[in-house]
Amino acid sequence: MAPARDRLASFMEWRGWSQTETAKALGVHQTTLSKILLRQRGAGLDVAAGLERVTAQRREDGAVWPDGPIRAAEWAHPPTVA
Repeated sequence: MAPARDRLASFMEWRGWSQTETAKALGVHQTTLSKILLRQRGAGLDVAAGLERVTAQRREDGAVWPDGPIRAAEWAHPPTVA
């Protein structure tokens, strides 16, 4: 499975959301999301929980993201690469 940050970028593309739109859905500032995507900071528990909630939601057309949701635990315990 891809790292959570990569999955988040994939989710944003699938949803058609910019960083600003994604940050708004999460209730965080766009700068926070940008730093997470750039690997300059971790997600933190509140943001990770929000990401799990947002990536589990259906799109307006009823579609469910096929790779989701991104579980909060993925941010705390990223998968190891062999």
